[in-house]
Amino acid sequence: MNLTWRTQNGISVSDTHSLIIYLLIILIFVVLSATVGRRAGCHALCWMAPFMVIGRRIRNVLAWPSLRLGTEKENCIQCGSCTKACQMSIEVMDLVQIDKIETQDCILCGSCIDACQKKVIRFAFSSGK
Repeated sequence: MNLTWRTQNGISVSDTHSLIIYLLIILIFVVLSATVGRRAGCHALCWMAPFMVIGRRIRNVLAWPSLRLGTEKENCIQCGSCTKACQMSIEVMDLVQIDKIETQDCILCGSCIDACQKKVIRFAFSSGK
């Protein structure tokens, strides 16, 4: 595989101006990662985040049935594998312990469900009340 095929100087930008823009974008993500942490782009730059947060709040106020995460906290062995697997850096294990797993940062990817050895976390279709 030739990763630099048909590129000049090893990167696929056409001129110096494009290179500067490219490097600025990389710098923004590096600085965000160093300050915000994992998934900095999702937390700070995602254009969909406001819509997801507002939609979730409306859903919760109106108690509409929807896909949510459910827990059986009594089966939790507090191994922390759910927290390690979370793509959004959410402290999932702590939320399971207080039986309040709803958080605006959760994108319902299911990584915590897959990582849980005891199947404490599951998808549930409910109104949340």
